[in-house]
Amino acid sequence: MDLDQQLAHQQQQLAEYHLQQQAYEQAQQQAFEQQQAHDNSQHSQSQPTPETPQQQQLPSELDERLTLWRAVANLGVAFQSASTDSLSQNHALAAILERLTERQPSGGAPKHRDPRQFNGRADQVDPFLQDVTTAVFLQRRSLATDREKVIYLSLYLADGAPSVWYQNIKTNKPHLLDDFDQFVATFRARFEDSDIYASSLRKIRKLKQTGPCATFTNQFIELLTDLDWSEQTKIQEYYDRLKPNVKLTLANRKGRHFTRDFEEYTKICIEIDNELHNLSLDTPPTSSTSKRPFANPSTFPTAAPNPPPASNDVVPMEIDAIRRGPLSAEEKERRRKEGLCMYCGQGKHFARDCPNKKAKAGKA
Repeated sequence: MDLDQQLAHQQQQLAEYHLQQQAYEQAQQQAFEQQQAHDNSQHSQSQPTPETPQQQQLPSELDERLTLWRAVANLGVAFQSASTDSLSQNHALAAILERLTERQPSGGAPKHRDPRQFNGRADQVDPFLQDVTTAVFLQRRSLATDREKVIYLSLYLADGAPSVWYQNIKTNKPHLLDDFDQFVATFRARFEDSDIYASSLRKIRKLKQTGPCATFTNQFIELLTDLDWSEQTKIQEYYDRLKPNVKLTLANRKGRHFTRDFEEYTKICIEIDNELHNLSLDTPPTSSTSKRPFANPSTFPTAAPNPPPASNDVVPMEIDAIRRGPLSAEEKERRRKEGLCMYCGQGKHFARDCPNKKAKAGKA
């Protein structure tokens, strides 16, 4: 029989128990009334009255009533026994319901990220303990005792100072292995920054907004955890570390001191930073040519006309436009086979008679 069938069976038995209880209460009421009637008849019999034929039958009726009363009493005893059994069944039903409400999926504990390894740095104490306590809670069924929790934490202590400290605890303070809260307190006392205020203050003074305002705000708020600052001090220190364009937009739109609520102040700054970022994405970049002043096409210099061709098989061109260099062996062979000029590579003439060569000499 599976768990659901057991639950249905227990609920059915509980309903039968209520029916039996109602029947018992009714029988008790009837027995009480009959007993009261019997007492009244006994009182009336104590007074001397003439006997009647009906009164002569009272002993037999009394016997019947006593028999009925004994039956009711026996029923009460039986019902009491049934009540005890039903009570135990109710306890079993409650246990089943508790198992149903606390039953976990077939995969066991919910999936979660393993805690980061602690390397002994003071600024990693809080993040490490947060990871460990979260994992311990999600695995509370498998990590039921304090010793199991402590051993689980020790699995993520890196070699070096953390591992040496744990071995020292096992040797010199073994009682801490059975008190997880005290173990964590001792861990904090050993590795946490002794002057966390000064450390956080140094870090916040070096902090500047270089990227999204939301990221900067999260870093700023994280450092505020160990600094007991007023709302005005938080706003002032936060403002001093914003980007200049965010400061300028904030001053023009809201004013520098538009609120004394630090949370509201950071929310407005994040919105302004997001708007400025979206505006920069929507604005097309300006090219270098668009910045040049407009020029009149009539002022552009015009090129000189090409000279007329010297012969039918020569294509005139500007000497400056011809790009020559050392000819490769393949190019020389091609011009030789096709009878082309070895100087300009176009006309079927010798290099000494090349008009391009003569024009270059004339310009020189």
